[in-house]
Amino acid sequence: MNLSNIRRITEFAVVLVCIIGWLAYKSVAATKTEVFIYQPSVDWKKSPIKYLFIKKEKDIWEISIVFSREVHPLSIGNLLSTIYRKVVFRRKEDIETFMIKQMGDKLFVSFPNTYSGNQVLDSILPYHRSKTFELAKNSKIAIYINTWNHLMSIKDSNPNLPKVVCLFTLPPTKNATCYISEQEGMFLIPIIPGGRMVAENFVKGKIQ
Repeated sequence: MNLSNIRRITEFAVVLVCIIGWLAYKSVAATKTEVFIYQPSVDWKKSPIKYLFIKKEKDIWEISIVFSREVHPLSIGNLLSTIYRKVVFRRKEDIETFMIKQMGDKLFVSFPNTYSGNQVLDSILPYHRSKTFELAKNSKIAIYINTWNHLMSIKDSNPNLPKVVCLFTLPPTKNATCYISEQEGMFLIPIIPGGRMVAENFVKGKIQ
C-alpha cells in the first residue's frame, strides 16, 4: 500500500469519526429537556434563587427551588411571615417544588401545593393549590414564579413585570444559567443532587 492510499484512508477515517461524534452529540442533545424559570426582577432583588435541588425517581424529575427568603408586600406581613418561617420551618429560606414527568409523547408538569393560579406578585394572602398540566413532547417548559411566596404556574400572572430568566436542562449539568439584564449579565446557580428533604437539611446546615 503506497503513501497516497494510506493518506486517503486516514482522511476518510477522520471524517467518519467526526460524523459519528456529531451524530452522537445530536442524539444526546435531543434527549435533554430545557426548563426555563421566570422570576419577576423586583422579587429577585429581594429574594433571589440560591440553589436548585434536582432528583429523578423512575420517570419523574423533582425540582426544588431554594430562594433566599420570602418578602411580603406589607411590612407587618413580612414580619409575621418571617417569624412564622423561623418558628415552623426553622429556616429563613423558602423552598418550592415542582415535578416533570414524561410519558410517551406527552410531558406533565405538576405543582404539588405550589400552584399559583391567577394570583399575582402583590397578592396579600396568596393560597397554595395543586395542579398538573399536560404539554406536548419537546415543548419548551416555562415555569413562572407568580407570587411573593413563590407559588408557580406555566402561565405568567405578571406579564408586565420584567423577569430574571434561569435555564437548566434535564438531565441536569452542574449549574443553571441565569440572565438578569444587559447591564448585569449572566451568572450561574449551583444544581445539587437531591430532593426536597435534602434541600431542607442543606439549608439548615445538617448536611454540607
